[in-house]
Amino acid sequence: MRSALFVLLLFIINPLYPQVTAGFTTVEHACVNTPVIIQNTTVGGANYYWSFCAADFNSTPESINLGNPGGLFSTPVFSCYAQDDNKNFYGLVCSYNSGHLIRLNFGNSLLNNPTAEDLGTFNDALPNQCEGIQLLRVNGRWTALIVGGGNQAVNSSPRIVKIDFGSSLTSTPAATNWGNVGGLNLPHELFVAKEGSNYYGFAINVNDNTITQLSFGPDFTNPPTGVNLGNIGNINYPAGFTFVNYQQNWYALIANRVTNSLTRLSFGASLQNTPVGVNIGNPGGMLSFPRDVSLFTTCDGVYGFVVNETSNDLVKLNFGTDITSAPAATNLGNTGNLSFPHSISDLFRVGNDIYAFILNNSNNTLTRIRFAGCQDIPGSNVKDPSPVTYQRAGLYNINLLVDLGLPTQTSFCRQVRIDPAPLGMFKGDTVCYGSSPVLLFATTDGTAPFSVEYDDGSNSYTQNNLDGHSPMILPHPLTTPGSTTFKLHTITDVNGCKTTSNLSSKLVINPLPQGGISGSRACSADSAVLYFTAGSGIQPFQVQLSDGVSIYTKTLEGNGQIKLKPLSASTDYSLLAITDSTGCIRTSGFTSPAVNLHLYTSPTVEFSPLEGVCYNKHPFMITAGQEISGLAGTGLYSGAGIDAQGNFQPLRAGAGTHMLIYTYTTDDGCTGADSTPMVVYSLPPVAPAQTIDVCGGTPIRISAGSTGRRNSYSWTPAFLLSDATSPDPVATVDSTTMFIAQVTDSNGCSSLDTVVINAPVNSKTVLAVPNSFTPNGDGHNDCFGIQRWGQVTVEEFSVFNRHGARVFSTKNPSECWNGTYNGEIQPTGGYVYVIRARSFCGQVTRTGIVILVR
Repeated sequence: MRSALFVLLLFIINPLYPQVTAGFTTVEHACVNTPVIIQNTTVGGANYYWSFCAADFNSTPESINLGNPGGLFSTPVFSCYAQDDNKNFYGLVCSYNSGHLIRLNFGNSLLNNPTAEDLGTFNDALPNQCEGIQLLRVNGRWTALIVGGGNQAVNSSPRIVKIDFGSSLTSTPAATNWGNVGGLNLPHELFVAKEGSNYYGFAINVNDNTITQLSFGPDFTNPPTGVNLGNIGNINYPAGFTFVNYQQNWYALIANRVTNSLTRLSFGASLQNTPVGVNIGNPGGMLSFPRDVSLFTTCDGVYGFVVNETSNDLVKLNFGTDITSAPAATNLGNTGNLSFPHSISDLFRVGNDIYAFILNNSNNTLTRIRFAGCQDIPGSNVKDPSPVTYQRAGLYNINLLVDLGLPTQTSFCRQVRIDPAPLGMFKGDTVCYGSSPVLLFATTDGTAPFSVEYDDGSNSYTQNNLDGHSPMILPHPLTTPGSTTFKLHTITDVNGCKTTSNLSSKLVINPLPQGGISGSRACSADSAVLYFTAGSGIQPFQVQLSDGVSIYTKTLEGNGQIKLKPLSASTDYSLLAITDSTGCIRTSGFTSPAVNLHLYTSPTVEFSPLEGVCYNKHPFMITAGQEISGLAGTGLYSGAGIDAQGNFQPLRAGAGTHMLIYTYTTDDGCTGADSTPMVVYSLPPVAPAQTIDVCGGTPIRISAGSTGRRNSYSWTPAFLLSDATSPDPVATVDSTTMFIAQVTDSNGCSSLDTVVINAPVNSKTVLAVPNSFTPNGDGHNDCFGIQRWGQVTVEEFSVFNRHGARVFSTKNPSECWNGTYNGEIQPTGGYVYVIRARSFCGQVTRTGIVILVR
């Protein structure tokens, strides 16, 4: 890592090259949404890149692995990047094993994916162990300086090589091997800077853990001279380093791979001084074979990054504002598919974002990391930027990068504090008549003291030196009930930040509630009752009163009753206070402040028990209620099925238990009551009236429809029944007959049921079978059958001869046997018949012998 001075940003306060001095002036603080004017004071700059807010280095950076451009990377180790006159960006990458130099073309932005070109080894001018590289432009010519070689293979002698691109980074360069200068021994990284009129450089040597100092003169025409400074700061396998000029002093930080440590070199004000080295150890124990380190400064202090070879991760260092302090270390993890991350480039800025490249030696890829800056304030690349407006309060770093990609590249930084817009509101007080209201000005943002402008609808006012949480001084006193609206116009804080407002609030003085109590009598057995009448105020009301001994508090939704404990004597009550829902309270001046309740004796009432009655009992008079203390008055009945005079109707009350009440009111208006239950018994259930159709003479079981075990039954007419006291006797009738059943339950309640048996015919007569027939063709009695049975369903009708042979069979009731079998006339004699059928009399079965007569 060469230097945080060679960045496409940033953060170095002192310029690398004295002929270009970066600088600008601006305010130290401004208000939100107020333009911040920036005056560029840079001397000698060629291009300008502004950023107006700092990237967030406290978060894990976003990363993307760009892969192997063109497939040309082979153990890439170190790289450098610059912008040419054609405004395109280029990079140079050293390949360790092969010594090839790869040129990357990013086009007009380092955020583009680059194309790659293999520039080769320049006839082995580059060693196989190609390592550190730095690209500079002097007198209009681009020169890349490369170190490497460690006597480990063919063409690996230590050396420094000049690659001359001429006036354009796109040209075909020429290489010059300057050989080993200053005791190079596997030099790993190179840093070159101009101080005064001459260029000076440093290289770190891995094989012998030393530092080589190089002197180039005013340009790179001739080979440099060198001196080996030895081991400074206990370096051990110095794999990478970085330089920074901080607070007018030069510092370097070296990554020691073997000891997992960092060495800090302090040069003082000049790179020509012999540095003082201090090994600062392994910050936070986060280093694991560190390969490279990058330092850079911001307005906030010094930061750095280290890439670890074996753990493949990125470590952030935070030195605060003192680069000589022990840094706080944070492991940011493997970001961007790191694989043996060998080096981290100088950081560069695009807009407000900060980027860096990391070369991955194992998988031959390039990773780009990004620290995001604010997105709502775009950067600028003009010399004199337009005023910048910040929409959020905070500390912002304004950074100017001058001469991007040129040897004179430098930067300057200032910090501006953006103060919040003052925010506040009126909070009007609501008080009760007799109290003084307060108008509170309360703030949620801004810096005290504040000045406010406001009005009351008629006049405008200004108050100064408000602390943002104390009452204001009212412009005029408010003492009468009513409200006054104040409207806030502007708030200005001590920083001069001003906010316009249209907020308003009311000061309210509520009137005191008003009301009084009334009442004149109380009965000994009842709660005492007073009546509250509200005259003004907002309900609900809390009313407080006293009987001279106790104090009572009741809550009422407006006018209403106040129930108190029963009295033992006539009592005086006085109203103590009325409080409404606003909290306003009145303690005197009531419309009716006191009342006397005179005590009267309550009657003693007794209602004797009543016997239950059946539901169908006729109405009757109840006289069981009475007043037994002898007080004059009137008694009335109430409840289900009873009128005031005591007439009770069971049918109207309905079956069930009913609570009947007897209420007695004395001539003084006091009442007493007693109650007793009246049971109305339901009637025993019976079936609805029934009509049953049967054939006369057919026994049938009938039922009253009630099966209570304790019920009794009485049927009439009894002589046609099997048991006239049974719930379901058997009836046998030859004609239509009505049976009546009286069912009586255990309560003595009775119900009647009726069953009608409809027997229009006698089945024995209607469903008769002939005992003979004469099939002689005279038209009379020629056929044996059941045609006269009417509508029946025949299940079987068969005739058999004396040998058991079936001579006739049918299921059609209209068919009959004509005395033949298979067309032959059957002899005179008896034949057995079997008939099974369903008829209106039910199932019919007939069997017997019929005589065939010829």
